[in-house]
Amino acid sequence: MYIKNREEYCKIPISALNFSTRTFNCLMRANISTLYLLIENIENLGKR
Repeated sequence: MYIKNREEYCKIPISALNFSTRTFNCLMRANISTLYLLIENIENLGKR
């Protein structure tokens, strides 16, 4: 997957990233539904 600009990150759902079910569910519980939100919150994930 090649992403040309930052706006495209906002459009990619985490379901398109082929995470395991457990990882997907954890991210959804943390209200992280797009690649952009995952990147923006990566440092805070371990603190929850």
